Amino acid sequence: MRNQLSQKLTWSKIVDLQKGQIDFNNTTAIPVPAVLIHLGSIKWSDYKRGMQAGEIIVSVFAYFMIGNLFDGAASESESLSILDFTDDIVDVLSHFAERDTFQPLVRVAEETFTKNKYLVVRLDFATVVFQRLEQTLTPLPPARNIDPSIGNTNE
Repeated sequence: MRNQLSQKLTWSKIVDLQKGQIDFNNTTAIPVPAVLIHLGSIKWSDYKRGMQAGEIIVSVFAYFMIGNLFDGAASESESLSILDFTDDIVDVLSHFAERDTFQPLVRVAEETFTKNKYLVVRLDFATVVFQRLEQTLTPLPPARNIDPSIGNTNE
């Protein structure tokens, strides 16, 4: 997924896993525009013998540096290009899948917000991941002959 985004999103200076790289108080934390991927928690369930399936939300955060919005520093063309950038992310990830590993990604939510001089676009994609479990069976102890009269209280 990261490789696909890195190859297709030539406008992004960095594509990485979300590891707290953005410091909203420090505008030089990482170069922007940046795309960071957050893998949510997985809700696992048994799928079939030897396999589990897990529901997960993959969140993709696109960070952009913006001027002072109140002074009109962000131009209309800049705003439109940011919309194009987020469309690029959707184009790359929509229906992205890996056979026998996870189902196609489906966009389920989108949110845009500003913080200090950053514009942040969050895109959420849902998928189901699969994991094969090791088949380590513990052999049962050998059968014992059980005396049926033991424990019989009807005497």
